[in-house]
Amino acid sequence: MVRKQTLNKFIKKLERDIQNTLATEVFDTVVDIQSQEIQKKVYDAYSPYRYQRRGAQGGLLDAKNNIATFSNTGGRIEMIIQNTTKGKNNGEYITPLIVGGDGYKGMEYDFKRNRDGTQDKYLKPRDFISTTMQRIQRTLEVHDAMKIGLMKRGYKFK
Repeated sequence: MVRKQTLNKFIKKLERDIQNTLATEVFDTVVDIQSQEIQKKVYDAYSPYRYQRRGAQGGLLDAKNNIATFSNTGGRIEMIIQNTTKGKNNGEYITPLIVGGDGYKGMEYDFKRNRDGTQDKYLKPRDFISTTMQRIQRTLEVHDAMKIGLMKRGYKFK
């Protein structure tokens, strides 16, 4: 009975430490990866002339616009990160429009034309979420962040 109680305490501590590591080291790593993908897929796609981008000051690149939610079901801990950046003028979340493109779920861009005829560069989908997920799956960046975070919390790995 003592072993089972000790094991249960260890499991609860491990789950807490995993969630704390997800909320710090892993979250920061994913947000950094996402920011790099946003830069490539969204900001490098074109240069606007009718408005000034907010970038890291309230725009898509602002780390403060990312939130994480957690669920723990049957020992499976899941973290979902959402970029909550809203449009400067309409106050609506802009990620669905950027990722889905003009017309996605009835959402539309305010400016359908630009001076040099390259509006297709911003009207079409610029899916930074998929490229973020692909990078997470093909690299060890998130794995390494988890390992570093757990090591900071006293866990050892062979």
